[in-house]
Amino acid sequence: RGDGAAVLIRALQPMHGINHMTKLRLGGKQKYKTNITVKKLCNGPAKLCQALAINKTFNCVDLCKSEQLWIQPKQPDSQLHLVSAKRIGVEYAGHYWASQPLRFYVNDNPYVSVTAKNTVKS
Repeated sequence: RGDGAAVLIRALQPMHGINHMTKLRLGGKQKYKTNITVKKLCNGPAKLCQALAINKTFNCVDLCKSEQLWIQPKQPDSQLHLVSAKRIGVEYAGHYWASQPLRFYVNDNPYVSVTAKNTVKS
């Protein structure tokens, strides 16, 4: 009900703090999981949250105002080719919303969790 006011960030490309993120992902179970590749460190919503120590205490945090969690602005990069595709696993929302191209990612980026065959270049 009402207006949608959230964004699900499904993956990210780790650039800094990789050792720390790996420890957070392992959750103290280093002896059981020793081979988390950088590519698989944050390639899904749950993995991303584990690697960045994001938990339910961050629900409803305004990423434009928070000093605890934010999205850092970046200079435009003409080398990045953004694409949009239909969202994954939202058939419950009805055909209209499930078919809308509301999933955005960098084309050909190996850190994207799932890529679509039919995309629209932005």
